[in-house]
Amino acid sequence: MKELKELVTTKQEERIKELGLTTRGMKTKSVSFGKFETTKGVELKGKTLYEILLMMEIYVDLGCPRVGTEFVDEVIKRMKNRPRSKWIPYLLHTPKELTKKGDKMVYPENTLNQVRRYIRRGKTILENVSKGEFPGRQTLK
Repeated sequence: MKELKELVTTKQEERIKELGLTTRGMKTKSVSFGKFETTKGVELKGKTLYEILLMMEIYVDLGCPRVGTEFVDEVIKRMKNRPRSKWIPYLLHTPKELTKKGDKMVYPENTLNQVRRYIRRGKTILENVSKGEFPGRQTLK
C-alpha cells in the first residue's frame, strides 16, 4: 500500500504540473481530473467492468477460492441478498445441470469458464490500476 500510495502521489503531482497548476495552497493533491486516466484507444464496457468488480469483491472476500459451482452459488446468493439491487449478471442465469454420473447438480463448464475469465480479467485490471493505467491494454467483451 505504501508503494502504491507513493506511485499515485507521484503521478498526481506530474499531472498537476502538466496542467499548469500548483499544489501550493491546495488542501489535497487531488484535482477534479481524477487519479487515473483511461487507457487511450481502449473502449470501456461499463456493464462488464461492473460485473467483474462485483465478482472480484466476492472472490477476494472469500479468500480467493477455487472457481466452481460452490463459488458461483455464493456469488448468486450474495447478489440476491444485497439491500437494494437483486440483479445478477446475465452469465449466471444458466441453470445447473446433472453431472454425467447423475449424482449432483453443477453449472455447465462454459458458465464456469466465463466466471474464471471474469476473475482473470479482474486481476489484470487490478494490476493495471496499480501501474496507473485503467483498464489497460486488453479487450473487455
